[in-house]
Amino acid sequence: MMKPSSSHRHTAVNHFQVFADSEVGELQRVLLGPIDHWYMTPPINENERYFYKYDPPRLDRMKAQQAAFVDVLEREGIAIEWVPPRKDSPQQVFTRDVAFVIHDTLVVSALKEPIRRHETKALNALLARVESPILHVNAGVLEGGDIMLDGDTIYVGLSIRTDTSGLAWVQEHFGTRYEVRGVRLRPPFLHLDVVFNRVGERLALIYPDAIEASALEYLQKRYTCFAVTEDEQFHLGTNVVSLSPDTVVSDPRHERINTWLREQGIRVIEVAYDEIAKLGGAFRCSTCPLIRAPIR
Repeated sequence: MMKPSSSHRHTAVNHFQVFADSEVGELQRVLLGPIDHWYMTPPINENERYFYKYDPPRLDRMKAQQAAFVDVLEREGIAIEWVPPRKDSPQQVFTRDVAFVIHDTLVVSALKEPIRRHETKALNALLARVESPILHVNAGVLEGGDIMLDGDTIYVGLSIRTDTSGLAWVQEHFGTRYEVRGVRLRPPFLHLDVVFNRVGERLALIYPDAIEASALEYLQKRYTCFAVTEDEQFHLGTNVVSLSPDTVVSDPRHERINTWLREQGIRVIEVAYDEIAKLGGAFRCSTCPLIRAPIR
């Protein structure tokens, strides 16, 4: 196994069980990915197509921003597991896409982009220590950025990275125990979590123009939604990560969003993440929760 860089501090235990039934339960253990082996490849999303041309990301800045985020997680007492770096996997920082937890089960994704498919191979050492059911998606494409949990409901984004076969796979394996709801996105939006994200008790950040009408109506009835602007969506304003029902991590650029969150009684920890966001993902994309406290 390759040794992670000095900023990748291990807090792993030998064996553990996974659990998550929400996006907001107290985060106790999380899987992170290194950014050390990032290099510029042909762009695979709209953010990369723009920034690679006009304002390419700098690796030194991305490493500094990740280190600041890691410091926050450690100060909040969250145990961190690190994916071993792979030189053939420049986007390992976005661990949410590669695997996800649904209640007591760890799921390994079926990634759409060939440049990212090697990332699942780096999970082997972790999987050997997980004392919970493990499933590998073997139908269609399905990525963790399109999976969102709310108790007995599992939302599955139908995006450019998750197809109807992936949705059917979730329904087959979890539909007898939980309600599985597809949320169809309009192209070219990458994942559900870049246009919709749960925060707090019954709150959500949402970019309405990205979500087809029937799903949008359902979400707006179920949650108190804050509509982000086109610019906020492009700069990944919805892609916060909740550390608990009353604490989120967000980029300080998103002043309007952060003000609204604080008005709802949520503690906002601000961490600059604009350099990493040039790759098309922010805080939620960069975290794969392995253990969250149950919400019910």
